[in-house]
Amino acid sequence: MVVDASSTAVTATASASAAPSASTASTTDAGPGDAASRDKTLAELKAAADAERAKFDKECKANKLSSCVELGYIIETYDEVPDFPAALALYQKACKGGHMPGCAQEGLMHKYGRGAAPDKTKALALFKKGCDANDPLSCSNLAVMLADGDHIDKDERRAVVLWTKACDGGLALACTNLGYETAIGRSGITKDVPRAIELYKKACDKNEQHGCNLLAFYYEHGESVPQDKLEAFRLFAKACRLGETKACAKEQELRSAVSATK
Repeated sequence: MVVDASSTAVTATASASAAPSASTASTTDAGPGDAASRDKTLAELKAAADAERAKFDKECKANKLSSCVELGYIIETYDEVPDFPAALALYQKACKGGHMPGCAQEGLMHKYGRGAAPDKTKALALFKKGCDANDPLSCSNLAVMLADGDHIDKDERRAVVLWTKACDGGLALACTNLGYETAIGRSGITKDVPRAIELYKKACDKNEQHGCNLLAFYYEHGESVPQDKLEAFRLFAKACRLGETKACAKEQELRSAVSATK
């Protein structure tokens, strides 16, 4: 089962000991913010978003389409009361203008009924449009629907191809999704925990919260890497700062263990 970016449910674990328990990992949809590799905490991102809102608004009105997507993402993600129709209109402007990340985000809005009635057929068409133009966000979101057989024939092998394409194209969340499939040996992939760890590290290095959270479990339990509770603590702390709330509990759990070793 694959889930949206706001959920964290899973149906399988990478191993009995090191992998997260149910409801701590997933393959997920990607939004425009997932493509960023800025070394900022969630609070810092919110502050930066407020500072950049006027700039993106001005640039979007001047038809800089990437700024329309950024502004839509700020409205959708950081506003206390999101104006989803306004965000959707910005994504539609970008997509119609040929900026494919706008198509990817417009697709998510239709998939989950944000700013419009849910329409997964329309979402699928938008993801295909973007992916055909080699947009990593669109390819990753199309892969989620393929892996889950959601309004399209289930095709896990094709999903893996698309996640690989998106990961190679710089989308950190796609690397996490690919790592998850590799860790459990699903979708025609031979189980390879060391390779999964490499993918999680690649994602975490680009500040992808789920990748950091998953990587931390392997260091905590010492599977395929030397056990290192301090490194696990640091990774859980990073994931927490980036917005992975379940990592915050693990950070607190390990805090006393790490302190005892000093």
